[in-house]
Amino acid sequence: MRDMRKDSKSGDTYRIPEGGMHKVSNATTSQITWKVQGEWSQTFKNIHEVQIMGGSEIRKNWYETLASNAYGYDPKTLTTKPLILTENDDVKKYPLHTETYAENAFLPLFMQMVLIPLCNVTH
Repeated sequence: MRDMRKDSKSGDTYRIPEGGMHKVSNATTSQITWKVQGEWSQTFKNIHEVQIMGGSEIRKNWYETLASNAYGYDPKTLTTKPLILTENDDVKKYPLHTETYAENAFLPLFMQMVLIPLCNVTH
C-alpha cells in the first residue's frame, strides 16, 4: 500500500490518501446441468422396423462478482478518505467499484423417428 501511495504522487499531492485500503469482494458461481437421452427399436411382424431416439439437454451457468475498494482507511474510526483523481487514467489505476454478471443458457431438444420396411413386395 505504501508503494501504491508513493506511485500516486502528482506534483505536491497524492492521489491516494494516507492510511490503509479497505477491500470488499464477493463472488458467486453456479451451474445446472441436466441431460436425458433414450432410444427404442422394435420390429413388427418381420416387415417393419421402427426406431425412435429422443433426448433433452439443459444447461445454465452464471457468475457474479462484486468488488469495492476504499482508500485512506483508518481501522480505529472505520472511515475512509476520498481519492484525488486528476486524470482519466486514474479511474482505471485505482478502481473503486467493480460489478460483473455473466450467464450462459443452453436448451436443445431432439427427436428422431425412422420407419424401415424390411421386405420387398414383388409381383
